[in-house]
Amino acid sequence: MRTLSSLSRRRPPAAVLFTLFALALAGLACGDVRQYASATELAPTDLSGHDFSGKYLADEDFSGKLLLGADFSYANLSGANFRGADLSGANLNHADLQGADFTNANLTGAVLDLALMQGAQFTEATLDAKWQPLIQLLTTNHTNTFDLAGIDLSYAYLNRASLAGVDLTSANLAYAQLGNADLSGALLIGANLQHAHLGAANLAGADLTEAVLTDANLHHANLRDAIVSEVQLSGVAALACATLPNGTVDDSNPGVPCAPTAATNP
Repeated sequence: MRTLSSLSRRRPPAAVLFTLFALALAGLACGDVRQYASATELAPTDLSGHDFSGKYLADEDFSGKLLLGADFSYANLSGANFRGADLSGANLNHADLQGADFTNANLTGAVLDLALMQGAQFTEATLDAKWQPLIQLLTTNHTNTFDLAGIDLSYAYLNRASLAGVDLTSANLAYAQLGNADLSGALLIGANLQHAHLGAANLAGADLTEAVLTDANLHHANLRDAIVSEVQLSGVAALACATLPNGTVDDSNPGVPCAPTAATNP
């Protein structure tokens, strides 16, 4: 006769162990993998130097807090409230700031490389000179009136931005994200587009005279009637399926099927 102690020591059948293991894996694959910050972690008024990197902080209230040098890189801060907060020297690299409110916030020395800022509010915020025109670009519908010659937009997140006809002569757009952006008719004379992502961007009629395109990604881009040389295009990282200035489609990479896209249409 089996005693209670002997039953408690019985190992579950292999099939049961396998099922539990499979369920655990499924939970990891399908469950919520967001990293949340606890209420205790967010409670202090002074959070200077705190590491919030990669955390899910959407709609959190940081208004009036001291966040000097705080690390928010890769964090989701969409809809967060930073009104009157001090973010001097904070790292917001790759952060999602869409819809966040930075009214009267101090962002002196803050890093905003490749941050998503569409819909964010920066009314009366203190910002380094580099970020002011970028924020203006993302918060106005009249970009065709901008003169952005010589501007530094390196590492800027400008996917789907409307920059048609804008003067970007000698602008620094190195490593900028410009996928699906409208740059038709833009002046990019002497611009630095090294390592820029221009996949499916519309560059029809753009002037790229002496622009640096080394290692830029131009797959599926529309270059119809653009002023750009073969020598310039020879240095790009990707040109597959791009519409070239003469209207033909680049098919030099047989492994990449060139399905019609908005960028390759006339």
